[in-house]
Amino acid sequence: MATLTAFAPAKVNLALHVLGRRDDGYHLLDSLVVFADVGDVLHAVPAASLDLHIAGPFAAFHQPNAGEVISVSCIVPSIMQ
Repeated sequence: MATLTAFAPAKVNLALHVLGRRDDGYHLLDSLVVFADVGDVLHAVPAASLDLHIAGPFAAFHQPNAGEVISVSCIVPSIMQ
């Protein structure tokens, strides 16, 4: 089973300005960001269904509950097919 592993660096917003709202409801933003040397390591493996597991020293603070929604976007590279 092929596993895809990627480092996702933390993004730090140095400046964030909300300039308005678009017709589709999203906000127009102007921002200045930098990426840190720390972040998350993501692992993806082929599976029959989409599932999300959060592990690590702070995982207990990020478990979904009634007031929180975790959104997952997936891009399946050719090596995972």
